[in-house]
Amino acid sequence: NGSAGESNESRLKILIAGDDGGRPSLHAALGGVYAADARWTEAAQEYFVALGKDPGNPDLAFNVAASLDQNRNPAVALTFYGQALAFARQRPTQIDLNAIEQRIGQLQARGEVHAPGAPGAP
Repeated sequence: NGSAGESNESRLKILIAGDDGGRPSLHAALGGVYAADARWTEAAQEYFVALGKDPGNPDLAFNVAASLDQNRNPAVALTFYGQALAFARQRPTQIDLNAIEQRIGQLQARGEVHAPGAPGAP
């Protein structure tokens, strides 16, 4: 991704610094730059900030979940995958709900995590 990614990252950071906090899309875009560069911790942080500024956004909840999942944090990822599904029932979304349900099933089948409120959940 080299210099183009770095250039986009710098531009977005400048825009975010000048933003009054009303544009979660800037944080989501920066999260996308980090994700494209496999910088999952930073991506998750930016997507989380964006979700905080646009609560109930299923796409942002999914992006947080996917970043956490890539960063090998399945328990927290599961929570955000669940939020993405719940939010998608209330708002239009671009995410593939079947794929999310499959991923939740895979994580649970590995015994790494349990669905909140499921038998065996802590």
